[in-house]
Amino acid sequence: MMLKTPNQNGGFQNSKKAVLFDLDGTLVDTMGKYADIAAELMANTGLIELKDARKKYLDSSGLPFFVQLKSILPSLSENEQDKISKLFEENKMIHFEKLTLDNQTLNALKKIKAKGYKTGISSSGFQEVVDNVFAEYNSLFDIILGYKMP
Repeated sequence: MMLKTPNQNGGFQNSKKAVLFDLDGTLVDTMGKYADIAAELMANTGLIELKDARKKYLDSSGLPFFVQLKSILPSLSENEQDKISKLFEENKMIHFEKLTLDNQTLNALKKIKAKGYKTGISSSGFQEVVDNVFAEYNSLFDIILGYKMP
């Protein structure tokens, strides 16, 4: 977040007050595994090749998988999309629940907090899941943003 604050010359200077980190692929190395899971599930439909499915998943990352799936394989019925999305989330959770921040990342976050910055996580994962998995790191983050179903 950039805030404009007055400087001594009557103008404005940018003053950083907060740092927001993307979770998947930035704070934790998950994107490769999630792309593999998604690609395999999509390729199993017979509508897309594994390599293309993986690329399209990565190209549209940042969105919840069920939204990506509707865009990547729009010809799938809603029932098929729901089934694949559920399988993706189940497989993803096997890996997500084991996530930890490595020492280098933890140390960097602690230094950022010590300098007085607000910190946050942004994830396309479901809010409840991200909250639960990162509960042990609550002291390092002022806000944890996950996807909330409308």
